[in-house]
Amino acid sequence: MFQRLEWMTYDWRIRRAVSSASKVATNLAVVFIDDDSLKAINDNFQFSWPWPRQLHGRLIGELSAQGAKAIGFDILFRELHLPSPETAVTVGEQTFNSDDFFAWQLRKAGNVVLAAMEERLGSRWRVLLPADKFRTNSWRVGHITSDVDSDGVLRRAKAYYDDPVHGRIWHMGIVLAARALNVDLSKAVMLPDRILLQGEGGIHRTIPVDRSGYFYIDWCLAWNDRRILRDNFESILQKDIARDSGKTNIPPVWRNRIVVVGSLGSGNNISDIGSTPLSKQTYLVSKHWNVANSVITGQFVRRSAYLTELLLILLMGTISALLSWKLRAVLSSLSVILAMVLYAAVSVFLFIQYRYWLPIILPVGCASIMTHVCMVTYRVVGAAADKIGLLESRFTECCHRTVESGPDFARRRAAQGDDLFCGHSRVHPDDR
Repeated sequence: MFQRLEWMTYDWRIRRAVSSASKVATNLAVVFIDDDSLKAINDNFQFSWPWPRQLHGRLIGELSAQGAKAIGFDILFRELHLPSPETAVTVGEQTFNSDDFFAWQLRKAGNVVLAAMEERLGSRWRVLLPADKFRTNSWRVGHITSDVDSDGVLRRAKAYYDDPVHGRIWHMGIVLAARALNVDLSKAVMLPDRILLQGEGGIHRTIPVDRSGYFYIDWCLAWNDRRILRDNFESILQKDIARDSGKTNIPPVWRNRIVVVGSLGSGNNISDIGSTPLSKQTYLVSKHWNVANSVITGQFVRRSAYLTELLLILLMGTISALLSWKLRAVLSSLSVILAMVLYAAVSVFLFIQYRYWLPIILPVGCASIMTHVCMVTYRVVGAAADKIGLLESRFTECCHRTVESGPDFARRRAAQGDDLFCGHSRVHPDDR
């Protein structure tokens, strides 16, 4: 329960950070496959999803012709399609079937990252790779697995998976960023709490990871963020057709761009929708440019160490105890609330400015509040006990006095000629 509440505060801080100025790389781009693209391809080419691979090959050809730095496909190409004359492509005097044309464009571009998925089978897992024809002609393979938390929200990503056969498979966002920074991922230094990347020109990046190799995604870019160059699939395809027709004045808007090709379609076999800190329902393809942006800009979410969190819990508990013990009840409550507000404000400031994640729920919700409640309760009960003790002592004193005013006291008063009853004079029988 406490972890889920802390996640909620984290999501809120992420949304606050997005509304503030964030570091954003200037070379991010995306090509969407949306419902309009599906309709346009179906109307103009009579192809339904999944499309013939020659269309993806044409996309690669046009983006490469405009000078794209890297192209990442958030689409699985696990199986080959049967050759068909309807999907064949003629280049010059040579005719390619659809899959062969796609593989040829992959090899020709030399900068394409294809998608792989991690599949769990009980306690075991395996990697779902592209077909060998495509994998061997692509530049790299990157995994696109979405590892959601127990509440179904995608906050983290695994930096890499180690496959016993195919080796290390990095997250696609990291692979694309490595291409942009000219970083050799094979030379990455693995440490228990971080991954060190080094590139040309003294570039170095440190990715903070936990013991399982996960890092928190800095969600600073929504799927439709205007700071990202965007276009749809059929628009790029039209430019490729125009280039084949001899048009040469096509502006190179994709030059030096890191391009992600992904789906915004609504069909069951093409949609990829889930929950992130930014939105309860959004397109998960956006995780790739958020991860790439973190690596390119060097801005990562860093969570405080367990020892730091423990010390913060003790500190807030101690402050709450001192304020609750020294001050009156109302003033102590106001002081504790002020201390909690100041702590929360510092936590939000550190996250927005430095992406440093301090816990809020345990130090504030548990240590401060519970300590204050316990201390106030103790003081109230103690004060009540003191009053009861005072009443008991007075009652005991009265009892002792009553005992002392017994027969001996009566005889002493009688010898003095005083009446014991209400201070009246003694009445003798002969007065009647």
